[in-house]
Amino acid sequence: MSSSQVYSLENQQHVLLGNQSPIWLEAIGLGIGTEVGTYQQITREWLYWYDKNGERFLTPEERSRQAETKAERYAKRLRELGIDPESV
Repeated sequence: MSSSQVYSLENQQHVLLGNQSPIWLEAIGLGIGTEVGTYQQITREWLYWYDKNGERFLTPEERSRQAETKAERYAKRLRELGIDPESV
């Protein structure tokens, strides 16, 4: 993975904020960094947003998969309890 470099424009000069990933951007309350991921079946290094704890925000695709997995677990548990998930 390549290293990220983020610059800020201060007094008409570009100032290197750092080259670690993620880099915290105080002005907007977010971090930005890179990770290898897959989007539309393309696997490569992508830019992602991070929270103040360094946790990457999920992409819409990832959130959808996570919700589907959770729904499948709930449906399985309901069936184990003798409840048809389609009737709830």
